Amino acid sequence: MLKQAKVRIRMTGLLIIAGLLLLASCSATKNEQPVKDSGSADSGYVASEAPPTAATVSNEPDFKPEQLAFIQGKDIYLYSQESEGVTLQVGDKEQSFDWIYATPRDIPPHMKALDYDGDGGDELAVDLYMGSGTGVSVEQLHVIELNDTGLENGHFFKDYVYIPDVYLGQLHDAVAFSLSNDDDALSGQITIGDHLYTVNLEPYKASDLGPINEGLVFGSIVRFTLEDKVIKAEFGAGITAGSAVSPQYIGVIQGEVLYSDGQFQLTNIQFAETESIQIEH
Repeated sequence: MLKQAKVRIRMTGLLIIAGLLLLASCSATKNEQPVKDSGSADSGYVASEAPPTAATVSNEPDFKPEQLAFIQGKDIYLYSQESEGVTLQVGDKEQSFDWIYATPRDIPPHMKALDYDGDGGDELAVDLYMGSGTGVSVEQLHVIELNDTGLENGHFFKDYVYIPDVYLGQLHDAVAFSLSNDDDALSGQITIGDHLYTVNLEPYKASDLGPINEGLVFGSIVRFTLEDKVIKAEFGAGITAGSAVSPQYIGVIQGEVLYSDGQFQLTNIQFAETESIQIEH
């Protein structure tokens, strides 16, 4: 007899990525304020704009900023600062941002300037690699409004961040998970909208760990891909057994990120089963 227990996604964070998520939340400048969304709760985050800083300013005369990324033909450059953070140069305007970008794997930022919200002007999407570890690979998505006018204190650009609280909440709302035993074969059923995905969980059973827990784990694998007119997202979907903290990945949740007026929304969500998830790019 089919036994099925519908549960909401277990969104508890993994201990191994607590430091990474803290770094992600601190990667904006110090006076961060949440975006006020009149239509829905928490769909974006805005980081206060730091004062413009020339890319060549340094206390060390021999310091030379490293060019981290650029967009050919659009006069947009991203430079390292001497200690931490970056300088964004757009034409003759420069502004500092307290972003994390340097990791042991040395994966550079990726940028693309397109009209993501359909307002007739380009926004700058930036994908930052925050770091990795055992079973961990976390990226962070920023969208910079390039055409805002009337900003205070000489600031040029507004920086909006797709923070974990937002995308984990959207995953929680969109994805349902249940365990079932049919003919004593354990499977996981993932429901996204009208689509039902069934994953054989028998290979993931381990007697020394205890039974598989009811709930998917997200947050330790987060990836963004900047394509023409589309920002794609991918989140590792894991399961745990007993009191084990580290998940075993049964697949990924894929989707597209829509951006408008400082807000982010995950759409076109689907599940893809994978035999393994590669951490390295």
